[in-house]
Amino acid sequence: YYLVWVSESGNIELNFTQTKQILDLMKNLTLGRSQPDEKAFARFNKDTRNGTDMSKYQALLRRAVNAVTGKAEEKGVESLFQPGGTVISKDSFKGIDDFEVVAYLAVFNEEAAD
Repeated sequence: YYLVWVSESGNIELNFTQTKQILDLMKNLTLGRSQPDEKAFARFNKDTRNGTDMSKYQALLRRAVNAVTGKAEEKGVESLFQPGGTVISKDSFKGIDDFEVVAYLAVFNEEAAD
C-alpha cells in the first residue's frame, strides 16, 4: 500500500516515504466526522459530473503513481550499497496498471467548496 498527497495542481506535497505525516493530516481533517462534508461532496460531484468524468482525478493519480515509481527506483538504487541486497528492481512497477486505488480522500478549501 502506498499513500501519496497530491495537490489539485498536481504537485506531490507528501510522497509515500512520508506515510506517517499523510496519516496524521488525514486524521486531523476527518476527526469527528462520520459523513462527507455536504458542500465538498457537491463540489466533487459537480467537478466529476457525478463521477462520470474522472479525468482530472485520473491525471492526479498518474502523478501519484509516477512519484511512487520514481522514488521506488531511487530506493532500489540506494539499497544496492547496503547489506541485504536490492529492495526494488527497476522493473518492479511498469505504470499505472500495476496499482489499484483502494481509497482516496478529496480535500477542498472551505472557500472553494462554496
